[in-house]
Amino acid sequence: MNTSSFKDRSEVLAELCGLKRQSVCFQIMTLMQMCHRGLDEGVVKQFELNGQMYYEFRSLQQYMANIKTVSNAKAGLGALTEHGFLDKLVISKNGDIITDPSYFRGDVSIFYRLSNKGQLLFGLGL
Repeated sequence: MNTSSFKDRSEVLAELCGLKRQSVCFQIMTLMQMCHRGLDEGVVKQFELNGQMYYEFRSLQQYMANIKTVSNAKAGLGALTEHGFLDKLVISKNGDIITDPSYFRGDVSIFYRLSNKGQLLFGLGL
């Protein structure tokens, strides 16, 4: 049973609404929630780590509406990660986890998952 209160969830929502690029952030969070619930029908590339499923943003991005530039999506992802709504995972072409913040984007796949805070917003997993 989910024990999080409406007040807790509404506070998380208020924080999300305060982020820059909030419409992009909300789209990303909604799509991530759909993936978390298995509603992506397997079209979004996944990576499992320690029993947690991560979703590749590159394959998810094509389903976003009205994203005029890739930089808007990147800004939204940065804000969501920085504020603890998403967890980020960088995987090399060889399948190794990269923890160094310096990497060449062309050589990696970047995956995200709803963090505990992100799941709280949608009443998932808590």
